[in-house]
Amino acid sequence: MSEKVTPAAGELKRNMGRMDLVSIAVGQIIGAGIMAMTGTAIGMTGRSGNLAFVIAGILCILTAIPQILVGGTARFKGGQ
Repeated sequence: MSEKVTPAAGELKRNMGRMDLVSIAVGQIIGAGIMAMTGTAIGMTGRSGNLAFVIAGILCILTAIPQILVGGTARFKGGQ
């Protein structure tokens, strides 16, 4: 039988599952700014607001690739 290893007092549990990472990603993408500014963007640009969101999403993915590669190959203590 395997025993559950609990972190010592003052230590954090240092593993994240797939749903944890997806939740963080969704929380960063769908922020209050998008909810508040979508109507303004459509009012100012017409239908091209959707195109701007698609381009911004692609740029976010492209700029995250180096961080994904480093995070997958090196282990550092702390956050970003």
